[in-house]
Amino acid sequence: FEATVGVSADFNSEEDRYEALQVEMVTRDPHLSEEELNKLVERATAAINKTCTIGHTLAVGAPYERTLTFEG
Repeated sequence: FEATVGVSADFNSEEDRYEALQVEMVTRDPHLSEEELNKLVERATAAINKTCTIGHTLAVGAPYERTLTFEG
């Protein structure tokens, strides 16, 4: 299916970090009834919550390493 995905964020400039991220997926199917649409949203949300690796990582946090390599 075709979809447009948008991401926005709340940025804390004093701490130079993002405090929250918002992701919106927009698609259309004019053939779905309101009941079918509600079921689809429920099923899609459950699938995203189960399989979104980035969401799982952000929810628990993860250490990261920085490496600076000079070659010459």
